[in-house]
Amino acid sequence: MKLTIKPYSEINFNCLKECMESLQDFLVKIDPIKKLRRLPAYGKNYTKNLVKEICKQRGLILLAFDEK
Repeated sequence: MKLTIKPYSEINFNCLKECMESLQDFLVKIDPIKKLRRLPAYGKNYTKNLVKEICKQRGLILLAFDEK
């Protein structure tokens, strides 16, 4: 498997959103007290806020892509 690392750009918003949704789904699944949940708009809202905060802090988001 060939892995490519790329800095985030707006064209990759949906990829980053899907990663954030998958992470939240995993956290919901392993929550021992079943308190966590993922609302339908979570991915889009969280990702927009994440990108905004990272830019504000002059940070960097890196995405890893496999051959697919």
